[in-house]
Amino acid sequence: MRRESCRPGMLIAAGVLLLIVGGWTLLNVFCAGGAMVFQNALDPVVGGGGDALAFGVDPDVAKEVPSAVFVEGGVLFIRVFLGIAMLLAGIGVLQMKPVARVLGIVVGAADVLVTMIHSLHNALLVFPVQGRILAEEAGDFPPGPFDFIEAIQGAMWGSLVFQVVFTLLWWGVVIFFLCHPSVRAACDSGGQPEEPRRSYPRRDDYDDPDDDYGAVPRKPPSDTGVTDRPW
Repeated sequence: MRRESCRPGMLIAAGVLLLIVGGWTLLNVFCAGGAMVFQNALDPVVGGGGDALAFGVDPDVAKEVPSAVFVEGGVLFIRVFLGIAMLLAGIGVLQMKPVARVLGIVVGAADVLVTMIHSLHNALLVFPVQGRILAEEAGDFPPGPFDFIEAIQGAMWGSLVFQVVFTLLWWGVVIFFLCHPSVRAACDSGGQPEEPRRSYPRRDDYDDPDDDYGAVPRKPPSDTGVTDRPW
């Protein structure tokens, strides 16, 4: 008899989450690349300084923090491959392939590592320089009703903290699902439930009329063999 595949709810949730984060990662990469190309093409038209943005890094920041260009470029390219791997892992997990479950855990840990390195680099090296440059440029503008520079710096730090917390929570949930015993068992068995172990009756439980073949039937104790009694 054909057995139907059994997909645990956690397995379906993990596969869907992997597909979502994989598509979102690739979308962010393509949007960032498109925005960078558009801004570099628009800068000479609007009378900019003419210095092209290297992977979205401001030229003034790149002069003081040369590693910013390499980090941003490396993160951009790494996330292209991570996004593709996330999509493949999500499809494989929904198909209950063991290698896809392992791939999902690996890409999750890799994305957390990349996010932490990127965030630490920005917090320790890039943001202080950006804040100082913004403060210097703000001196050329008349004072406004609120501190615009403080608002920009607050938005930068807020986005960094949100990205770190969101990444940790998202991948924590996905990896928890992928490591759950039910998901691991489903992937290892290919989604096929184990056949129930049949319990066969004992030989004494069979009602076989041939068991007493050839045996002399025994008389019950009340049967004396006398058949000519009047009563």
